[in-house]
Amino acid sequence: MKAYGAIFRGWEVRAFLDGTKTRYTVPMKTQPPASTRRMVPSQSTRHWLPVVPQVRGPLGCLGRGPLDIQGCGQPICVNGPIVGDRVWVKETWELIQIIEDTYCGGWDGDTWKGSIPKYRPNRCAIRYRATDDDPSEGSWRPSISLPRWASRLTLEVAELRMRRVQDMGPDDANAEGCPDELGGEYCVDGMDASVVWFMDHWDRRYLRKGLGWDRNPWVIVRDVRRVEESEP
Repeated sequence: MKAYGAIFRGWEVRAFLDGTKTRYTVPMKTQPPASTRRMVPSQSTRHWLPVVPQVRGPLGCLGRGPLDIQGCGQPICVNGPIVGDRVWVKETWELIQIIEDTYCGGWDGDTWKGSIPKYRPNRCAIRYRATDDDPSEGSWRPSISLPRWASRLTLEVAELRMRRVQDMGPDDANAEGCPDELGGEYCVDGMDASVVWFMDHWDRRYLRKGLGWDRNPWVIVRDVRRVEESEP
C-alpha cells in the first residue's frame, strides 16, 4: 500500500466530509491511441492495455494466424494510486501558533511564522478554508503546501477503471458530489442536469490543459472510501 497526496477544491472537501462524494476522476497522464475502444487491466491495476479495433491478417499480431486484436497495444502505467492505496487530501489551510490559553477552554493565537514544520508542533491549531466560519479572513496557505500531518481526510481506493469522460452518466455525477438541487444554468437539451454540472466543473479545471469535455479524453475513475489513519 502506498500513500499519495492529492489536491481537492473546497466544494470537493465538503462533499467528502458529508459523504456525498465517493469518487473522483482525473485525466490519464498518458492518453491511449485514438482508436482505443476500451482499456483492460494487465495482470494488475497498475498497468492497462488499450483494446484496439478488429485487425485481421495472415499472421495476426502474434504470428498465430488471423485473429482479433485484444489489448495488443503497449501497456499504459496508471499515474497515481491504484486499488488498496490511500490518498490524503490536500486543501487550503492556515497554521495557527497558540500563544496562550484562555479561561473558557479556548486559546489565543497568531498565524504561524516561518517555514512549515516537518512534524506537528505541540501548540498549534489548523484552520481549513473549506469549512471555516469566515473563509474571507485569514493568511491562507495554498493546498499544495499542506503536509500529511495536517491533512484531516484520508481516502482508500476501493475500485479503479478507465473510460472516456463523456461516458459519464447521472449516477456517476452523483457519486462525484453533484448537489441534489441545480439551477437553471445546468439545463441543456439532451443532457441530464447532473452531467452538465460535472462537465462545467471538469472544463473549469482541465479545459486550459487541452483535456476539456469536448476532447473526450480517457480518464481514471477512482471509487474511494474514507478511512482513519489508524486503520491498517
